[in-house]
Amino acid sequence: MRAQLSVCLTSGSTVSECYYDAAQCDKGISSGSGDTAAMSRESMCSGELLALLGAGFKADSYGLVNGGYPLTYWQPTDDADEIDNVNELISAIGEVTLDSADAIIAARNAYDNLEDELKAHVSGLEQLTAAEQALAALQTLRETKDTAIRELREYKAPEDYREIERAQLELIITEGNAAIETAADADAVRAALVDAKAKLNELKTDAVLTDEESAARVSDTIASIGDVTLDSGTLIESIRAAYDSLSDTAKTLVNNYNVLTAAEDKLAELRRDEDNKPKPDGKPGSDTDNKPENKPSDTKPSTDGSTSGITNGSSTNGERENVTSPATSDRSMAVISVLAFGAVLSAAFVLDRSKYKGKEQK
Repeated sequence: MRAQLSVCLTSGSTVSECYYDAAQCDKGISSGSGDTAAMSRESMCSGELLALLGAGFKADSYGLVNGGYPLTYWQPTDDADEIDNVNELISAIGEVTLDSADAIIAARNAYDNLEDELKAHVSGLEQLTAAEQALAALQTLRETKDTAIRELREYKAPEDYREIERAQLELIITEGNAAIETAADADAVRAALVDAKAKLNELKTDAVLTDEESAARVSDTIASIGDVTLDSGTLIESIRAAYDSLSDTAKTLVNNYNVLTAAEDKLAELRRDEDNKPKPDGKPGSDTDNKPENKPSDTKPSTDGSTSGITNGSSTNGERENVTSPATSDRSMAVISVLAFGAVLSAAFVLDRSKYKGKEQK
């Protein structure tokens, strides 16, 4: 400024409102008259002097043009404007949220585009770095929440449940998602997910309910067996078939299976005892042991000189008798009857012969 004034001013000129750096020179003007004021560098670079100088001057904010002293309005300050722009972008970030991404990216790009010697004048670099770290943490947490919500949704298949349980499943998922969304950090997200999964695990699928119902029916039927007799065979065998048709899981739910096996053992024992029980002939066995034996027919002469044979349902002349197969005692009675009838005929014949001989003697 002193050099400029030396050119513009001539000897005898009058100067007003002139300020100079006392550290740089002894007086404001070398000749002429006027009011001059000596100031320190700090005062000359202050905003107070800039305001005093008026609209024709502007600050050399970073001392890049005039060493920090005020500049005339027409002097270019492109480098300082770029620095100011970066600082303004950083200040505009404010509280960091997921929506701050665009503002943070814009501030970072503006800073990175500065010349290296200008970056040192950016006062908000620490604020920018902190904002970037906060945004990264929020984005990571958001990804963690999205993963947890997706995992919870895919944890169970709604089609595996009955209508009532399916409605409960949807409610648990809705409440779990809300807990995940309000979680402050990753640990809280995991805790909310674990809690929701535990509740879902308590819901019974259609398959589980079917197994429980089937097992309960078999258990109830087993309980109805009561005292085992030979007549219990059909019931016990039907229960065994029902048990064998259960799934492996359902079989483990039948809590009185031992009653069924005990009943089967008792039935087998009764059947063995029945098979070994003595028959009417004194021997154990089946009903075939009581069938009559086929013996040769007894034949006796008839009164007319022919032979009469009594067999099991047949006569000697080939005609079928309308009789059933008698037991051994019945055949014995038939033989006795025939013999008695023959004796009567013989006695009658002897009597007739005696009468005939008596007539001849007379």
